[in-house]
Amino acid sequence: MQQANDDRQAVRDDEVTGLPAQKHEVDSTTRRIETLQRSAAIGQLTASAVHDIRNNLSSMALIGDALDAAFGPDDRVSILRREISGTLDLLSSISSFARPQPETNEDEDVDELSFSVSALIEQATTLLHIVIPASTDLEIAIETQSVFPAIEPREFQQVILNLVLNARDATTGPGGVISIAAMPSPGDPTHADICVEDNGTGMSTDELSRAFEPYFTTKGEAGTGLGLPICREIVERHGGELFAQSEAGIGSRFTIRLPVT
Repeated sequence: MQQANDDRQAVRDDEVTGLPAQKHEVDSTTRRIETLQRSAAIGQLTASAVHDIRNNLSSMALIGDALDAAFGPDDRVSILRREISGTLDLLSSISSFARPQPETNEDEDVDELSFSVSALIEQATTLLHIVIPASTDLEIAIETQSVFPAIEPREFQQVILNLVLNARDATTGPGGVISIAAMPSPGDPTHADICVEDNGTGMSTDELSRAFEPYFTTKGEAGTGLGLPICREIVERHGGELFAQSEAGIGSRFTIRLPVT
C-alpha cells in the first residue's frame, strides 16, 4: 500500500514539475499565433494603403505631364516626377515584403541590371549629405570595382539610404561618424560587401537578436519596425545576405553581401 501511495505521489510530482515547461510552450505558441494574426491584419491594411497611395501618385504624375504639355519642360516638374517615381519604387518594396516578387525570367537580359559597386554607392550618397546633419561626419571608402549582376539599383539605393538613416538616428549629437565602405568579402572573391557603420548608441544583445524582426523597433513611436526586414528581403531576393554587428554604447555595423562578377 505504501509503495502504491509513493508511486502516485511520484506521478503527481512529475506532473507538477512538467507544468512550467508546458505553460512556457503554450505561451510561446500563443505569442506566435498573435504575431501571425497581427501580421495578417497589418498586411491587409498595408496592401490597401499602398493601393490608394499609388493611385494618388499616378494622378500627380499625370498632372505633371499636363503641366509640361501646357507650359513646356520645367525643372521643378522634373524633380516632382523623380520623387514620385522613387516613392512608387518604395511602395513596391513594401508590397514585396509581404508578397515576394516572382523570380527573374532566365531569358531576361540581365546585363541591363548589372551595376558597379562604386556607381551604386555614388548614386545613393547624392542624397545623404542632405539628410545627415553637419555635426556628423560621413566617410566613404570604395575598395572594389566589382559589378553586381542582375540587381535593381533603386532598390539597393533604398537599402543603403535606410541603413544610413538608422545610423544617423543612432549618432545624435556632435562627434558622430558614419562610414560607408565597399570591399571584397573576406576570403571570398565571388562576393563583395557594402558596410554601413556608425559610432552611435549601438544595440544590446537582445535588441540585436531582434533587429530584423518585423515591427520591432528601438525608436518608439518614431519607428515602424519594417525598414530592416524590407532591406533584408530585398538583399536576399538578389541572392545576398544582410547581417548586423552591434555593441551597446559603441556602435553598429550592417553588412550587405552580394555576389559579383
